[in-house]
Amino acid sequence: MNFENSITWFALAALIGGTYFYLTLLRKVDKFDPEPLHALMYVLVIGGIGSVFFAILGNQLLESFSRVSLSSLVKDEIGQTNNLDIISVFLFSAFNEELCKYTFAFWLIRKSKHVNEPLDGLIYAITIGLGFSFFENITYFLQFGAEVVFARMLLAVPLHMAAAAIWGVYLSTTLAKQKPLIFVNALPMLLLASLFHGLWNASTTIMGGFFILLAPFVLRFCVKRVKVVIDELHLQSPFNPKRIQ
Repeated sequence: MNFENSITWFALAALIGGTYFYLTLLRKVDKFDPEPLHALMYVLVIGGIGSVFFAILGNQLLESFSRVSLSSLVKDEIGQTNNLDIISVFLFSAFNEELCKYTFAFWLIRKSKHVNEPLDGLIYAITIGLGFSFFENITYFLQFGAEVVFARMLLAVPLHMAAAAIWGVYLSTTLAKQKPLIFVNALPMLLLASLFHGLWNASTTIMGGFFILLAPFVLRFCVKRVKVVIDELHLQSPFNPKRIQ
């Protein structure tokens, strides 16, 4: 086996193994009534494939109206493109991707018999984010080669999970209040997630290598904020013996 084939197989192993690792960590978060692995896998696959498919269509439509090509930005072939154009394109593409992820999460959560505590909304939202990143990474692997997978496992995957967690808070807080889920009510959180997602993507192009140093601190902040929400939702779980009534 030559070196190029070795990198390819190693990248595929990293993609599959890394995704399973993130899924395992996510499942451990739900300590009172962990979601069945088959239910999470179903959401990951169906939600991931569906959201990526429609996001690709939306991004292609965006490119047809924009002076900036997303594929050129990914390959760092931006030419004379100014920073404002880059930010604008990434903000629009980020909203498109977050909207696709949220749409499938909303649909799957409403149909799931496994959603039986407030935290489940957040768990399934993050699972959709993980599924989206998995299948998006496959498309990047096919387009740009194996090398791109390793950086995306460290940066893009946590990004999609963190962004999904933002609008996932709406799903969980609504479930906690025992109110019906209403699609448009998540719009403020969806816009916030899109802003975070878009600026993250734009900064990788504008800031270049410096962003690699900044990203862990941004992710650490997001994880800490999400943990606060998770702790509050644990207190409201019907399976928690110390539940707050």
